Amino acid sequence: MTAPPILGILTAGGFGCRAEGERLIVHPAGDLTDALRAMIRAAKPDLMAYLHSLPIPANDPPPPAPWLADLPSDDRIQCQACRNLTGARCQAARRRELPSMAPWHEPDPERLHACYGFLPLASDPDQRPGKVRWPSLAPNYTRGVTP
Repeated sequence: MTAPPILGILTAGGFGCRAEGERLIVHPAGDLTDALRAMIRAAKPDLMAYLHSLPIPANDPPPPAPWLADLPSDDRIQCQACRNLTGARCQAARRRELPSMAPWHEPDPERLHACYGFLPLASDPDQRPGKVRWPSLAPNYTRGVTP
């Protein structure tokens, strides 16, 4: 089996998949069955090669270099600054507002990113939601784009 069909099986099951260096990240990992784990292990070299060949999605730019981290031009946010984060789960994903996310999506609350489903906390001076802040993300929220 080649990488695209396996990725199709994973995304249809609500899983996200990405390559980080030599690591293959499939989430939520706790929901993988033994059969899926075996299929992923067997196809890992093909999956890694395919994922490394894809362009980085616009909604998940690489983290800035450490010396750029404090520059004001970086308008990405953390999930912990969003009203849609309840406990560890993203409520926008649960409501299927973000179709590329599994309904049980548990984001890293401290990772910087741009999110179409972002709703600022009341204490945020910029009250624009993600749909207004990053309108170019709308086409990226389709099945298969991993945040």
